[in-house]
Amino acid sequence: MPVDKKTIHEKQEDEIIDWSAPPGEVIYRAVYAEGEHELERNSLELAFSGLDAVGAYAEFFEAEEVSE
Repeated sequence: MPVDKKTIHEKQEDEIIDWSAPPGEVIYRAVYAEGEHELERNSLELAFSGLDAVGAYAEFFEAEEVSE
């Protein structure tokens, strides 16, 4: 069965379009919305988030020391 090169090329173009990055405005709006959500959190949630971040950094540095 012969292969239609145009069909293959069109499929590749569709794949590229599907995998391309979203426009900057879409990224900006997503980051902005996430920031607004974070600003609405209460102080207890922020405190636990901070403790979780400290724990994650501690695990990272501990893993670094072990690998050296």
